[in-house]
Amino acid sequence: MVSSCGTRSEPLSIEVPAGLITVTDAQAQLVAGVKTLSRGMSLEDVKQQLGRPSEEKSDLLFYNLVEGAEGGHYVAARLSFDNHGLSNAQLAFGHVSHEPRIED
Repeated sequence: MVSSCGTRSEPLSIEVPAGLITVTDAQAQLVAGVKTLSRGMSLEDVKQQLGRPSEEKSDLLFYNLVEGAEGGHYVAARLSFDNHGLSNAQLAFGHVSHEPRIED
C-alpha cells in the first residue's frame, strides 16, 4: 500500500482489549476507523479519517466517546505519532457514571 505522501505504509499493530463492546454507532465507527489506519499516516490524515479528537497534542490524538451525558459505556482510542507519522494505536473501553451536580 502506498500512502498519500508516496511512501510505502506498513500495517499498524492495534492493541484491542478482549471483550471490547460498542453501544453507539459513533463508538462502532471509531473502532472500525481505527482498524483501517496504517503506520506512518500523518496526524492530519488521521483526523480527516476519524474526525475531531477529544484531545490533541503534537504527538498524540485521543478520542473518548461516552454512551450518554449521564455516563454509560465508553470507547477510547489513543493514537501516538513519531517522526515517521502514526506509530501506535490503542483501544480501550469501560463504563463511567456522571453524578448530577447540585448547585447551591
